[in-house]
Amino acid sequence: MFISPQLHSKTLLFSKGSRGFTLIELIVVMAVISVVMMLVGPLSQTQVERSKAFAEWMEVQRVFELVAKEAYLDGESYILHLDGTELSLTKGNATKEKTYQYTYVFFPKQEIHFNHHGYVMSAGVDAFIRSKKVEYRFNTNRERTGTNVL
Repeated sequence: MFISPQLHSKTLLFSKGSRGFTLIELIVVMAVISVVMMLVGPLSQTQVERSKAFAEWMEVQRVFELVAKEAYLDGESYILHLDGTELSLTKGNATKEKTYQYTYVFFPKQEIHFNHHGYVMSAGVDAFIRSKKVEYRFNTNRERTGTNVL
């Protein structure tokens, strides 16, 4: 008995053994996906904020090192004023030169004095990152490292 290809393909598509997804199955899968997203969403948002806060703290550390280098290269003293979310830089006794604004880093009111050699008069800086206390320690080692070739 010969079955035409058209009739055979229709038989395969609409046979009793093959069926698609029911609406209930699709709703259950979507409900499971939504529950997983509700659990993972806040965790990923927290991680993004943590990363931004860490990036801001790294930027603050870079500013400290940059000011020390500028003080040494210019041969002038600098003062960093830390207050709340603001970090402002003054050169000598002049007015503010630069101001940095932060979102996640909070400073108690304090000043950091850099002398004309780029050295800091204080040992460290206290700050809070997302309500967690952190401290930056300045390198106070003024001795030269390495060997003399003479």
